[in-house]
Amino acid sequence: MKKALFGVFSAFLKLVARLPFPAIYVLSDFLYLIVYKLIKYRLKVVRLNLTNSFPEKNEIDRLELEKRFYHHFCDTIVETLKLFHISEEEMKQHVIYKNIDVIDDVIAVEDGCLVMLGHYGNWEWAASSALYISCEATVMQLYRKLKNKNFDRMMLVLRQQFGAICVEKDSAFRSILTCRKKNKKVVAGFIADQTPSVRNIHYWTTFLNQDTPVLDGAERIARPLAYGMVYFDVKKVKRGYYEIDVIPMTKNVAETSEFEMTELYMKMMEKTILRDPAYYLWSHRRWKYKKPQNISS
Repeated sequence: MKKALFGVFSAFLKLVARLPFPAIYVLSDFLYLIVYKLIKYRLKVVRLNLTNSFPEKNEIDRLELEKRFYHHFCDTIVETLKLFHISEEEMKQHVIYKNIDVIDDVIAVEDGCLVMLGHYGNWEWAASSALYISCEATVMQLYRKLKNKNFDRMMLVLRQQFGAICVEKDSAFRSILTCRKKNKKVVAGFIADQTPSVRNIHYWTTFLNQDTPVLDGAERIARPLAYGMVYFDVKKVKRGYYEIDVIPMTKNVAETSEFEMTELYMKMMEKTILRDPAYYLWSHRRWKYKKPQNISS
């Protein structure tokens, strides 16, 4: 019964995806009223995050930022649905990459390159980078498996349609090693601004005015492999249009000091957010853990 209901729901979403962009943004505006005004989805979390991240802003400015965030949040929902029905040519019109050849330069020197990005702009659309990478490489994107199997399968279809393959985060190193043994180069995307589990907290930094535990898995993977690393600096140009500047971080993580690339990533992520904070995922409980007093960064 549940499977049949999900099939009907999935069919409805695919019909919505066939709507032209102006129509899906009308849907987004309606969704905004439900998510923000009616349900007040994670409103307490959003307000706490904005208050702690921007103590210098007054209440009026934070309220305006809050509204802009929810508008963008609803845009990302309908834009993700649009992945059900969007061509490669149309995707290339909506997401422009600058300096994508930086990845090719890294791959020319090393066997692989890790791409660092965060929950900014529309991270689901960043999988379109596989359309631009000219080198012979396996393009991976790491993901966390969803509890609902039907939704998990649906998201895998959406995320893999442009040539990238989804790899569950816990098997990332093993998957990359498998490619290496087959003499295949790898480009792997890491969305690394999430909160690590307690047992995986190895590094703290100051991020958006707060003590913040950091995921260092990308650096831990790249170091023994001597992989390079780049950063996706995302800009929202206008509604439905994004520009991603590919910024080199290092051509060989093994030549950097421990946590150097993790810290650099967080600084670059912070700079992206501060340029226009409305497009960051403020509904995430990013700061649910407090730094022990006896721990230093």
